[in-house]
Amino acid sequence: MRRWGRLGAGLAAWLGAATGAAAQTPVPGFSTPPGVVIQDEGVGQGRARTLNCTGAGVTCSVATGVATVNVPGGGAGATWTTVEVDFSDDPTSGSAGGSRFVAKATVVDATVSATSRIIAVQAGTAATGRQADENEMDDITCRGIPATGQFTLICSSSRSVTHGLFAVHYTVG
Repeated sequence: MRRWGRLGAGLAAWLGAATGAAAQTPVPGFSTPPGVVIQDEGVGQGRARTLNCTGAGVTCSVATGVATVNVPGGGAGATWTTVEVDFSDDPTSGSAGGSRFVAKATVVDATVSATSRIIAVQAGTAATGRQADENEMDDITCRGIPATGQFTLICSSSRSVTHGLFAVHYTVG
């Protein structure tokens, strides 16, 4: 097997630097490839001549020879709206487990489009004329079916005694 000596070591060091391999030691007689080492959480990712920071809220800074790119995490937060749904006293047939009470309502909201995603959950607050502890006894599951400017809110309960008003929080995404 032929040994490459300094040429092979220099080429290996340069390739390692170019691909972001673990820390490279310069080999005498060979220069480090141009550019700056790019790291992700301290792990080498490669080299670049230019670092361009783009995107909403993304910032770049350089201090003591180290560039830092800050990308804020998370979203801006959801806006929740509360509506009340009325469970009538007429049960509809449900799954094999027995009767279900179902509340269905059209919610008008200009932020809704036909492709919106709606998240709707039973509120912990009491609906008009009810006490908050009634929420502990009735487990309500809700979903939203979007349309332009509105959505159909369908809430159901597996308890056959669910009736009256319940507060529901929803958000549009």
